[in-house]
Order: sequence, then C-alpha cells, then structure tokens
Amino acid sequence: MAKPKIRFKGYQEDWEQRKFGELGSVAMCKRIFKEQTSPVGDIPFYKIGTFGVEPDAFISRELFEEYKEKFQYPKIGDMLISASGTIGRTVEYDGEEAYFQDSNIVWFKHDERVDNSFLKCIYGIVKWSGIEGSTIKRLYNDNFLKTEFYMPSVAEQEKIGEYFTNLDHLITLHQRKCDETKKLKNKTLKSVILSGDWIPLHVPEKMSRYIPEALLISMGGATEASIWSNYYEVKKFNPQWKSIPYGYPLENQKFFILDEFNRPCPDMVAGRLFIAGKGVAQGYYNSPEITEKSFQHIVSVYDGILYETGDWGRYHKNGCIEFLGRKDNQLKINGYRVEIGEIQEVMKKSGAEDSVIVLIGEKADNKRLIAFVVSSYGENEMKANMKKYLPEYFIPDKIMVMEKFPVTPNGKIDRKALISEYEKTLASAETAAENNFIDDIIDPSQTRNVLVSALDILSGKRVQKLPKKHNNIQF
Repeated sequence: MAKPKIRFKGYQEDWEQRKFGELGSVAMCKRIFKEQTSPVGDIPFYKIGTFGVEPDAFISRELFEEYKEKFQYPKIGDMLISASGTIGRTVEYDGEEAYFQDSNIVWFKHDERVDNSFLKCIYGIVKWSGIEGSTIKRLYNDNFLKTEFYMPSVAEQEKIGEYFTNLDHLITLHQRKCDETKKLKNKTLKSVILSGDWIPLHVPEKMSRYIPEALLISMGGATEASIWSNYYEVKKFNPQWKSIPYGYPLENQKFFILDEFNRPCPDMVAGRLFIAGKGVAQGYYNSPEITEKSFQHIVSVYDGILYETGDWGRYHKNGCIEFLGRKDNQLKINGYRVEIGEIQEVMKKSGAEDSVIVLIGEKADNKRLIAFVVSSYGENEMKANMKKYLPEYFIPDKIMVMEKFPVTPNGKIDRKALISEYEKTLASAETAAENNFIDDIIDPSQTRNVLVSALDILSGKRVQKLPKKHNNIQF
C-alpha cells in the first residue's frame, strides 16, 4: 500500500501494489512475414522502426481482414507499446485500419480494473522487471507481467488519465503552433543583413538550423562613406575561411587597396583600404586637419576623393575583398609580424568569451602585447592553452581577466580605459615588488640600526657594524 504526496481532491484511499500479470495478459498481432508485405498497398504495416511515424510497408486488405477476424487485434483506446528498441513508446489505438508487428508492438489486455489513460501514464515511469540496468533491448512477456506498479481506484485512475491526456493535447497544440510559426518565419524571412568588421564564422551554421531559407548578407563600410559600401552573399559556407568575406563594392561605390606608396596592391597582397564613389563624404565638419589626413586626393589612382578607412585588406582573384582589420591589428614585435586576429581566434579556443589586444610601449625594446579578456579562466590557464596553438612570440605578455569591458558613450569598447586599467595594475605591482624587495633585505627589527648607520655615513661619523644579513647593503 502507498499514498502519493499529491492527490486530486476527494481521494484518500491507499494505492495497491500490483503486478501486470494479476490484472491481464500481453496481446499482439499475428506474425507477418516479409514476403507478405509490399512498398505500396491497402493497409499500413507498422514495424518497430516506423511505430508512431509513417509506414514503409503495406499488406493486402484480404490478409488484413482475415487476420483481424481470426487472431488478436487491438480495440479502440488500447495502448500500443514498443517492446524492443526504445522500450515503452506508446501510441493509443484510434481505430485506424493498420497492422502491427508481432512481439515488437504489443498491448495489455485487461479487465475493467485498469483504465487505459492511466496505463499510458504508468508506461512512462514504470521500471520494467528484469531489464533495468541490463543490456537487453527487448521487453519479453514474462518481464512485462512480473512488473509491479501502484494502482489507485478506477475513479482516480480516470481522473489522473484525463488530466495528463488534456496536458498532452495542450502541449501538442502549442508545439503545432510553434512549428507553424517556424515555417511561416522561414517563408517570410528572406534575408538577414549583418554588418561589422568581422561576422563570426559560426553564424551561417546557426542560421541554417533556425532559418534555413534566409540568405545571409555581409555588409561593411564606414560612416564617412554612407555606412555601407560593400556586400557579400553567403550562399555557401567555406570551412577554409578565416572570416566571412568582406565582399564586393556596392553600386556607385569603389574600393582601392593601396601600398605605402599609394600604388594599387596586386591580388592577395595586403594594403590600406580606401573607399571612393558617390557615398563618400566631403570631410569632417569644421575639422580641416583631420579631414586632410583621412580624405585624400590621389590622382594617379582616382579622380575624386578617397577616404582612408584605417583598415587593411586584400583583393582575391575573383574581385572579392578580404578584410584584415585595423592598422593596429597588424603589429611587429622584435622583428616578428603578429596577427591579432589569429591570437583572438586562439583565445576563444582557450576560454575567452571576448578579447581586446593592444600594443603598449613606443620603443622597440619596450613594446608589450597586452590582452584584456572576459573569461572564467585565469591568466596562467589561458597562456598554457594558447601555447598549444601559437608560437611563443604570439603569446601576450599580460592577460588581464575582466568581468566586462568599459565602453565609450556611443557603445564602443573604450581602449583608453583598458590601457589605464593596465597601467594601474602595473603601478600597483611595481609598488608591491619594491615593498617586497625592502622587506626581503631588511629585517624590521633591525630597521633602526640600518637608518642610524646611514646617518653616520652621511655625517662622517664612525659606522656601526651591520648585522651579517645586511652586509650587502651599500650607502
């Protein structure tokens, strides 16, 4: 006997522990042989692989009528259950003219003491006798009939079954609405336009899962050139890409990639990105000095204004532009060219959710590569992981782990604030190092003697002998 913790109002009786074999028997259809089936026909024949879905085999109506009359066949409302493969899948028989594979699809033949809707609930939670924890993938009749479960009165069974049947219908209804909405979204959403320096490589794959009919279009450009100046339609993803291509110039826009002498770069050679065409502005309002630097006239290249974006890129042979990042994303440290984009990609593999890398220091021997990351990993862990993928000179000198990045009023990452944070950390570390150095060489109990000795030296008096620990101190 047992009493569940949650009951419907008005039910107080204990639940009896019973075995299925005490209440009925296992029933199944007559065996159908493969040669009795065909790919098309009158009556669907459900096997374990097609149970609950679309059939892939059929039998003749003549055979169906004969077997239905002579042998066991489910009644409307009986709960069909899978007895092999994924054991316990249930389908309520609704009167469909169909036949079911013997021994693999069975039902429980019982009297009025058991309600079918309650039985369906039990099938979902029962632990079948003799097969729990085993490698057996079949529910034999003997296992079925020896299985125990707790059974309330028929009235309470009906109440429980009704509740969960209604709940299943509600879930099915919402799932159907959700599926219809997804289909509608796929039909109506034709294009997704994303812009930015780099579109993450995982975006096309995610889109193919959730909105497979939509076309991803990559856009790029600058505010000084009407915001968008180039596009790329991602019709097919190339796993060899390091980034989504920047693409091709829009109509009435032009792109030039020039070297340091303002000469056009050959295909696959990196250079400075310039935008030209009808979308380019005349300059910055009331800022002639900045305008002169960014808005240029290079007559050997183009008869009009060229806007220097500050980005680098290169043309591929098919005329497609590959974006390579800002000027400060291509660095040279101790003679080595360091690609910041490559470092950031490895930092993602090493646990960084986001990262910003800056070069600090003016002189060659004083340059430091500093990384600011949002990550749950510490600096040492990240460096150890990065060394698996990158040479030593690519590893940042310092990795500062932060909860979030500071941003400017217009929402961009505030690099100046990041550098300021690093300088504070550096100053704090230097102060701590100096204090530790003094603590290491001077015993606090001898501080007075050391100071007196220093004063004696400066005043020309006799020097007291220092303790042996401080013989290395010179004044």
